[in-house]
Amino acid sequence: RVFPNRLSTSDVATVYFHQDLAPTIAEQRMIPKTVVVTLYDEGGDPIGTAKTWNLKAEGNKIWSYSFIPNIAWTIPAGKIASKFSFRFDGTGKDVNGNNVNITGTTTEKNIDALQ
Repeated sequence: RVFPNRLSTSDVATVYFHQDLAPTIAEQRMIPKTVVVTLYDEGGDPIGTAKTWNLKAEGNKIWSYSFIPNIAWTIPAGKIASKFSFRFDGTGKDVNGNNVNITGTTTEKNIDALQ
């Protein structure tokens, strides 16, 4: 989930991981640690490199991270950021109880041309 629903590159974007609403069983059972965010231009090409940030525990099986796209990335002149993708990664247990790394599902969010 992303807040706010509509955002520009200069707005604070907060991405949330809600364990009960995770799309896979592995993600529902994992302890989320980080979020990986990639910013894209209108052509679908990445702007800069992906950023990995540690999540903040909000309580009640919810984790989050907040960022401002045009501060976290330097958007080159002539480029317009049109969307970002995010993925929550963490740790969990396999069927034998061993610790394993879990890579979450990647989700995309459009960036609006708000003034």
